[in-house]
Amino acid sequence: MRRRCLLAACAAWGVLAAGRAVATAGALWLNSPLSVREAGMGQASLGSGDLLRAWSNPALLAGLETRGAVELSGGSLYGGDMNGLGLGAGWLLSPSLAVGAMAANYDSKFAEVNPDGDETGNNLARGLTAAGLAAAWRGSWLRAGVLAKTVSDKLAGSSVSALAVDVGAAASLGGASIGVAARNLGGDLRPAQGSIEAEGLPTEIRAGACYALKSPRLLAGAEFVHARANRVGGGLEWWPAALFAVRAGAVHLDATQLQITAGLSAVYSRFSLDYAAVTHPLGLNHRVSLSFGFGQAVEAPAPRASEETGMAPASTVPEGSRKNIAVADLSPQNVSGGDAAVISDMLRSEMIRAGQFNVVEKQNMEKILAEQAFQQTGCTSEGCAVKIGKLLNVRLMVVGSFGKLLTEYFVTIRVIDVENGKSVYAKTERAANVNQVETAVKGMVKEMSTVLR
Repeated sequence: MRRRCLLAACAAWGVLAAGRAVATAGALWLNSPLSVREAGMGQASLGSGDLLRAWSNPALLAGLETRGAVELSGGSLYGGDMNGLGLGAGWLLSPSLAVGAMAANYDSKFAEVNPDGDETGNNLARGLTAAGLAAAWRGSWLRAGVLAKTVSDKLAGSSVSALAVDVGAAASLGGASIGVAARNLGGDLRPAQGSIEAEGLPTEIRAGACYALKSPRLLAGAEFVHARANRVGGGLEWWPAALFAVRAGAVHLDATQLQITAGLSAVYSRFSLDYAAVTHPLGLNHRVSLSFGFGQAVEAPAPRASEETGMAPASTVPEGSRKNIAVADLSPQNVSGGDAAVISDMLRSEMIRAGQFNVVEKQNMEKILAEQAFQQTGCTSEGCAVKIGKLLNVRLMVVGSFGKLLTEYFVTIRVIDVENGKSVYAKTERAANVNQVETAVKGMVKEMSTVLR
């Protein structure tokens, strides 16, 4: 009985003199995270990207690593007295703009209580639904987003609704990220009635930070939330294997309660299955989600190249002294051929900017190889590089691969001396997300230019 009364007090604050309960705190469920990964990591929304983190900060929608993604989450909360469901879909319209749709639903049944705290013998059913459309923009290091939604609250046969807006921003630099968000900005769900105060939406202000270490694959994050009940939470995420992750964290609720969180993830190809458990006085909360990413990854906007700012390349070699070089299309590994072709073109462009080489243009390269009926697809060996290099009449050939493992990207290149078939440079760079791939390519070309000078 104690548990039911506690839940009823949270969900049905205040009762009319006639005995009709009017809830004033149930909309606090709007502040519950939809992301299962977030829930398992101490409710820190900044971290490894999954679509439903955008429910806590709409700017995170711009962190999509594939053209599109869908995610479904569900949970049994407060010992089974409430069931929750979350759904999200996102799509990258361009490298700079993402759109999405998200929805959340919570249903519960609990005993009605009178002003003295005694049960009346009646059961109340409550359902809260929120759904909206989001848009997010991203630059080379900054992201911003907005989510416009409608909220519907049903209690004891009556229904009310309101409109609300969430706004957020996030910035990344290297492995560090920070973010802020203001949520549930809108009107009242229920207007004031006599001595009963109006029930407004639970406005929430979030501020957080996280830091990711590439090796080992470890991420730490924390977030402070200012709401009706302030809280601070944080946790760790660790990938001990390529397809498996564990999480742990804690949430401190307004200096009165400490919740312990834990989570697991299993990833296969573009599917991810996530689980989280959160302690609570009313019972252990269980959450699970399934997500899928589809389509090609889209290259994020990058800082303007040095030549676009009017600055000369970092170093140049007189044209007559430059070595002739060609770049074979990188072999795709767990990414599309189009993704690998984009990175191949990026390599060629950066090598031209470096001013150290005479780079064979892709169109000329394809024309010569077509005339010789030679297919460069999948060319990663020294022997294949030597054959192509001789056909193109170059001194150096670049071969390699571009792939994705879990949530990280890998660019691997080798430079082959066509005359003797030996590798004169080899390098593998990893990037935590698409935004960092171009930075990795620039670093490889800069180092390669120095080594092969």
